[in-house]
Amino acid sequence: MSIRFQIASALVKASGMKKLFALPQEELLEKVRKLNRKRDFRIPKRKQFHYTEKTILGQYSCLKIETQPTPSKRALLFFFGGGYILGPDDGDVKLAEKFGKASGRDVWFPYYPLCTDHCVKEAFGMVYETYRQMLQEYAPEDIAVIGFSSGAALALGVCLNNNAQPEPLPMPSLIIASSPGSVPFSNEERK
Repeated sequence: MSIRFQIASALVKASGMKKLFALPQEELLEKVRKLNRKRDFRIPKRKQFHYTEKTILGQYSCLKIETQPTPSKRALLFFFGGGYILGPDDGDVKLAEKFGKASGRDVWFPYYPLCTDHCVKEAFGMVYETYRQMLQEYAPEDIAVIGFSSGAALALGVCLNNNAQPEPLPMPSLIIASSPGSVPFSNEERK
């Protein structure tokens, strides 16, 4: 095992996420809803970037982060993870800022509807509309999509959903999907 894997594994264990997702369904949803009350949409107060709110489908929020001194001609559509039930925290936003800054791109960070109170189809519809709105500001070859965990499924799903449309939108130039969802929970599962 690499040192990077060992560190990541230790962080996952320390976070308690495995234990959280192993709870009975009603107890899990109760705890997640409580956590999510502190994770609602807000504009960060950090001064190094410019933030705006984009409204998607008239009811959902998307945080747009300009990571360069002037708006970029390139963008990153960033999907946080959380099993479709846990909303993003400030660490997710900071990670998106880091990727945007390193790549010289504006970041679109959709607060997609969670499956605690919505159907997953609503999440896919919201992120598809977010991508459609991005195409009004950026050329498709200047858009990259990145997602982690359930966000990785959204990153792939936005493009699969696009392929199913009667008149598909132009595809983004790059998709990066990273998901530990299939990592075995126990040694029994690993076997």
